[in-house]
Amino acid sequence: MKTKILIPVLLLILIDHGLNAQVLDQRLIIGVSFGVGLPQQNFGKSDTIGRKDTSKLKGWATTGINFNLKAGWRLKKHMGVMAQAAGNVNWFNTTAYLNQNFNYPVLQGSVVVNATSHYIGSYLAGPFFNFPIGKLFTAEGHIMAGLMTVSYSSVDPIINFDGSTYQYTDVYKAAYAFGYDVGAALKYNLIDQIGFTVSADYLGGNPTMTGYSISYTGPSTGLPPGTPPVSSGSARKSVMSTGIININAGAVFTFF
Repeated sequence: MKTKILIPVLLLILIDHGLNAQVLDQRLIIGVSFGVGLPQQNFGKSDTIGRKDTSKLKGWATTGINFNLKAGWRLKKHMGVMAQAAGNVNWFNTTAYLNQNFNYPVLQGSVVVNATSHYIGSYLAGPFFNFPIGKLFTAEGHIMAGLMTVSYSSVDPIINFDGSTYQYTDVYKAAYAFGYDVGAALKYNLIDQIGFTVSADYLGGNPTMTGYSISYTGPSTGLPPGTPPVSSGSARKSVMSTGIININAGAVFTFF
């Protein structure tokens, strides 16, 4: 009688151990994804008319693209640690900048604004968690923190005014700050080693932009309206609260 009871119990233990071993055999997780980045906080604002507070900086950023590479190591069945290297490219809203900074009758049709794109890099690490939803889907979440890098757009207006052409360039030095990322994903398990994911996460930080400088070409006197003085200078320190909602799709691979 005891043997009849013991054998099924042992079988259940062995089956459970085998399932756990199978999951934990695939400890290494590599993921790649690509999608859109929606700018938030001051990074995505462009309402600076009449603002004199140079301690805060707006990004004039528009919707951009995001790409990231993740590598994780499963510590237990439903949790592990993850590292991420990612980049966001967001374009500068030259139309809003032109309308808000050069909205003078004498300059109508006489100004063109060129600008490079913003680049936000993130190099983060932290825990992740996953929970199965049936046999085909897995819900995942992560909390990561680390280094955020910011390369602010170089803004280059060209102004035809009073018979002369003026051009100036605004630039900031690259900034480095603490960054964090909180997100969730839904994974479709195609086979044991390959899955497809759809994810949404929020990347945030508060970089301090320094090294502000302006360089002019054109006549040295009689600057057009709307142009900043050269005396704005490199001593300026401006904090740009930065947030990006990233919505991505990609693939996940598990090994070992």
